[in-house]
Amino acid sequence: VQGRGMSEEAKKLSEEQNLPPWVGVAMPLSGNNSCEGRTFCCLPLPAGHESTGLPVHVHGFFGVSDNRRSLKWTGTDQKSDSAARWNEVLVREILPSAYARLITDATQYCTEDSVYAALPNIHHTQLNWEKALKPFFNDVLNERVVWTSANGGQWITPRDAVFNRMT
Repeated sequence: VQGRGMSEEAKKLSEEQNLPPWVGVAMPLSGNNSCEGRTFCCLPLPAGHESTGLPVHVHGFFGVSDNRRSLKWTGTDQKSDSAARWNEVLVREILPSAYARLITDATQYCTEDSVYAALPNIHHTQLNWEKALKPFFNDVLNERVVWTSANGGQWITPRDAVFNRMT
């Protein structure tokens, strides 16, 4: 839960919707390390209806359509829908820090391949979920999420890493 530093819009919408500003993120800890991200709102939304394009599952108190088959998003017909605006706030403000926390915690329990498999691919992320990417990457930029075998093996920050762009 991100209580401090929330925007006034997030606080207002949380009160209007009577929903807590909470998002959980899950990834495979081992195995083949592939995950097609699904959306959950207490129960999973139907497969194919709310794929995030992220390699993690996202669970939150989202605003769902009346038939519970999809999330509400602001569009031309739902600009004033507070549930749709709430979903955008969750993705933009709450999801990035939860996702970054998952990745940093995973470095303690998973192999580097599992951690890297859980990082988002900007080319696969669905449009409604893209707003989480920039804040997510800003959060992990200062965290030890890059594995190096140097000095006996350790996690280092992306700022401290040297990447070979020739391969």
